[in-house]
Amino acid sequence: MAMLHSLFRLLTGKRDYLTLLIVAGTAAGLYAAFAKVRAERDDLKAMAERICASAGASFEADQGDPGVACARTVRELAAFRRDTQAATAERLIAAMQAREHKQAADARRRAAAHEAARAATATMNTAEEQIHDDEVTGSWFAALNALAGLRAPSAGDSACCGSH
Repeated sequence: MAMLHSLFRLLTGKRDYLTLLIVAGTAAGLYAAFAKVRAERDDLKAMAERICASAGASFEADQGDPGVACARTVRELAAFRRDTQAATAERLIAAMQAREHKQAADARRRAAAHEAARAATATMNTAEEQIHDDEVTGSWFAALNALAGLRAPSAGDSACCGSH
């Protein structure tokens, strides 16, 4: 405490010296702060130049403020990306919906084919039960065709497969 008191007495006697120390300290602080601000500004400018170069534009001003043309190019690229992603998403959704509809239609066709095969098998079993003395009739051939997935004979074709 005594040392602090003697320092205070020394400095109060020399006001000019104290004022000079305060001004020098403030100037040094301002110089250091300005150097830091200048370094941050230079880093930001270098980053802006890299971003502009990546976007295919120049950061330097042709006319007016620097960075205006670059900012416009970056906005256009961002809008293009947003629009492209939206269009891609719409097309993917449409393709997924079309695929779902196709899969549903395929499932309906599979179910119908399964039901037709089950019915043809039942019809063939019934036709087999009606055979006597190894004699088959037109209904047996029609059941066989249905079981094989062939079309039923038309009315004009019945003469070929008459009863025996």
